[in-house]
Amino acid sequence: MFTLLILFCWFTLQAEEWKNRGNAALKEEKYNEAVECYTKAIECDPTNHILYSNRSAAYIKLKDGEAALKDAEKAIELAPTWSRVRGKSIFFFFFTKRWTHLLLSFYRDGAERELLYSCWSATKMLLMLTRRA
Repeated sequence: MFTLLILFCWFTLQAEEWKNRGNAALKEEKYNEAVECYTKAIECDPTNHILYSNRSAAYIKLKDGEAALKDAEKAIELAPTWSRVRGKSIFFFFFTKRWTHLLLSFYRDGAERELLYSCWSATKMLLMLTRRA
């Protein structure tokens, strides 16, 4: 039992270390490196929704919409009430002109406050990308 606890703590610390490296790479606009770091973090802690959300953001920067959506959906699966990641999936549907999916994603959980935050997040990401284009 004690050994399992030690292993759990070690993997959690490793995941945090890889996440921090990924965050640094994302800030430095090294998006491929960020994806690699978040992937290693996920290998250490596959139940951490934040890691999938962060890797989704890196995929968005790389304009890999399918991978970004897959990670956003995994983050939603792991943390269904966490609104921050909903903005990424809404952004993907807007970016790829999947209008039906976009509209359905607005009504997925019916929480108005969460919906507003998701819309704000998606708009913010869209503006960031259009400024760099």
